[in-house]
Amino acid sequence: MICRTFQRKKYAFLEAAVTPEERISLQNHLASCASCRKACEEAETLRKWLRSGAAEVETSPDFDARFWSRVRERESAPWTVRLGRFLEELLPVPQLAPLAALLTAAFLIGSAGGLASFIDLADETGRGVIPMSGFEEYKGMPESSLTGTYLKAIEGAER
Repeated sequence: MICRTFQRKKYAFLEAAVTPEERISLQNHLASCASCRKACEEAETLRKWLRSGAAEVETSPDFDARFWSRVRERESAPWTVRLGRFLEELLPVPQLAPLAALLTAAFLIGSAGGLASFIDLADETGRGVIPMSGFEEYKGMPESSLTGTYLKAIEGAER
């Protein structure tokens, strides 16, 4: 279990409103994670304080309407948003956006390298970028693909 999942379920855990399987999983996580254990202790302290009646909390008159409106918004979110939330729970990658940006940049740079290999980029020696042709296993790729376009350009440059 990841900490984000625990943080989302800690109040249900404290109220004993989780399934027995979830309870075991949450207890195992608490046993191994000091920061979640501390957060759970703080939440328990807050819960006891609120239950003691020391704090009277009044909600605004439209609280219920706003709350259920937000619940409906989350449930009616596009599948891509729901998938993103699901993946956030599964993947222990705190900074997924920078990782995606890095992979996209690597792909674009690699694509540009293929493009640069058939453009005449001769240096002072008269040699340009050496094209990587001769990969027979790539022959027959659709011409609309990046690899197919590259191979077609290389074959034209070799003639």
